[in-house]
Amino acid sequence: MTIYQAETGNFTIVLAGDTMLTRKLAPFNEEGFLGLRDIFRSADAAFANLEGTVHLWDEGTPGITQGTFMTTDPKLLEDLQWLGVNMVSCANNHAFDYGEAGVLANIRHLDHAGIVHAGTGKNLSEARAPGYLDTPNGRVALVSTTATFRAWNQAGEQRPDLRGRPGINPLGFKTTYRVDAAALEQLQRISRELGFEMGKERARKHFYSDKEIADDKESEVDLLGHRFVQDRRFCIETEGNSRDVEDNLRWIHEARRQADWVVVSVHCHEFGGASLLTATSRAALEEPADFIVAFAHQAIDDRLESVARFHAEIEERTGAVGFGLRRNHPGCRPRRFLAHPSALEHGGGDALCGQPPSDGASDYSTADDDRLQ
Repeated sequence: MTIYQAETGNFTIVLAGDTMLTRKLAPFNEEGFLGLRDIFRSADAAFANLEGTVHLWDEGTPGITQGTFMTTDPKLLEDLQWLGVNMVSCANNHAFDYGEAGVLANIRHLDHAGIVHAGTGKNLSEARAPGYLDTPNGRVALVSTTATFRAWNQAGEQRPDLRGRPGINPLGFKTTYRVDAAALEQLQRISRELGFEMGKERARKHFYSDKEIADDKESEVDLLGHRFVQDRRFCIETEGNSRDVEDNLRWIHEARRQADWVVVSVHCHEFGGASLLTATSRAALEEPADFIVAFAHQAIDDRLESVARFHAEIEERTGAVGFGLRRNHPGCRPRRFLAHPSALEHGGGDALCGQPPSDGASDYSTADDDRLQ
């Protein structure tokens, strides 16, 4: 016997790519397009990545960018809703195209339209926090972050004596280039002969901290903003920023407690794997960066008992990565699972393969969740 309709697990979600609306959608009546609209409208939740800023001409100032300032007129949000989209990610590399004022304008217009959103905020806590969509078949949480951003795009923390900074929810990372002994010796020579080594020494004696100007060790060197480490082979490794990873995992855990379904959106242009060393075009890059795969596994393995949907995608056009996570209701089993082969190759255990954990254990009791009382 079920009390809530959501307990049946009869839930449908549509996950789309980027939306960069510059014109109305409703006037078009091609059969295929209307069929796509029907798919969106038939779903309980329809997600898209809002790639740009929804604002009026006098809201925000164009920032510093080498690309296009992505702009959507607020009136076009009606067409997005006409299509059926009811939740969007705002964390991406175009979210800050019009600065802090643009971020705040985008939030205002989405709130006014009633579209659930996540990934940006007036401060870091708001940017990290989930957005929630309530449907007859269950509550959906959206956590949104981006690994592709400029340093000044990040939201800042708020204190009792200091306002936070509007911006995006970051998932930062660091890159390590592993090279053989001969290559490292030449890199150290370049650093020494061009004066970079002494420049860092002067900076340390001035007012920069050890955190800002790392002391080169015998087996590694920092050169022109890149970290090189001696190894037996050449390879590139990436590691997520520990603070960003932990904060996002904590919000995923909170979303899991507050919703029936959790969708995590990660916007990422970073690649990894063997193809990074051999690909002659962006279209030939095949694998996501190490830190993205690691973050996905942590989100799934550490925070949820089972996975209903996993979607990982790297595209030259969108550079987007996303994965959907779901906690089962008691007695309910997921009916369909989606997984990208590259994710499975890295080994996801039972969770990634869509199987419930063998012991069925939960990391919290029903006493911790008043919805199950």
